[in-house]
Amino acid sequence: MVNCKASGKEGGQIIVLVVMVTATILLLGMASVTVVTNGLHNTMEERDQMQGYYVAEAGAELALARIQEDPACLEGLQAGTEMEVLASQPYAGGSIERVTMKKDPVGTVIITSKGKFGAANKTVKVSLTATSELLRGFSVLPGSPVDKKITGNFDVYGNGAPVILNGSYDFKSGSIDIEAPVYASGTVAYKNAGIQEVHEKYPVPSFPAINLDWYKNEAQKAGHYYTGSKTFGSGRYDGIYFVEGDITISGTYTGRAVIVASGNISLPNGNKQLKAVSPPDDLLVLMAPASNSIIDINNGDVDALIIANYFAAKGNGQVNGNLLVKDFDTNGNIDIYCHPDWVATVVTFLSGIKATEIISWGEGASIL
Repeated sequence: MVNCKASGKEGGQIIVLVVMVTATILLLGMASVTVVTNGLHNTMEERDQMQGYYVAEAGAELALARIQEDPACLEGLQAGTEMEVLASQPYAGGSIERVTMKKDPVGTVIITSKGKFGAANKTVKVSLTATSELLRGFSVLPGSPVDKKITGNFDVYGNGAPVILNGSYDFKSGSIDIEAPVYASGTVAYKNAGIQEVHEKYPVPSFPAINLDWYKNEAQKAGHYYTGSKTFGSGRYDGIYFVEGDITISGTYTGRAVIVASGNISLPNGNKQLKAVSPPDDLLVLMAPASNSIIDINNGDVDALIIANYFAAKGNGQVNGNLLVKDFDTNGNIDIYCHPDWVATVVTFLSGIKATEIISWGEGASIL
């Protein structure tokens, strides 16, 4: 005899079990869909974040390329003032929202680039040194900070350009008049000196890398390459000149040129003048950056921009131009008249000098 009551009970249990299994499968399916959906959302969010950064980085690279190709673009940018380099434009499926540049008084340039991709907004900030900015005034940048005492009569007229010093400097021992802001990585003692303003413990740039081989090759192409000691006198100079040795130079000149020595550059006895007919239409850049090289204008009067390992001006001397040197000595009476706007006229001759030095490159604030 069949026990129908028992069979009914078992059938009910089976139905309940089937319902529970079905419900479990449905719940697992829903959970899987939720996990997949969340995963896709996170993946898209990560993609937008990454692509947004790449877009912002591209904007920074465009601004950097502009500085490298045309350093004169910084000439009209006043310290502390922000300049827009690029307005909103589409890029790689996203958009470069805005790119700006701002520089500080010692030539450090901050590029800020904002990029957008999907829901992500990214900001990239680049800090760099522009070499052309270091040649606007009087920059003394040894490889490491120094302690230096300045004697004699030493006057600098910045005409809006700064004096940049890597180290601690003592100006108390002579008659000092610096009509320019002074920025020093160390301290500045100037009790008896007249200095426009002083900024101590200020981060200053490094002396830029100079590719002498580039200047040598360009001079060889132009037929302006010489070996051994070389004397330059009055006349016209155009382009790039390179001397594998020492240079003696004086006289009155026209044209624009850079004259590079692997050794020293000096003025000859008997004629201590090197004068441009009409600066800056006529302008020389004197360059002696090798580790033991010196540019010496002892008792001289020079119209030129000077880039040197070591600059000496003993006796009575005057420079009508800007200086970028690693060290200097002025045991006498020296006047330096800076002209920051002159750099733009010879910027094509600075191609052998590293145009920019990246200090930092990284992500700023991001918004999602």
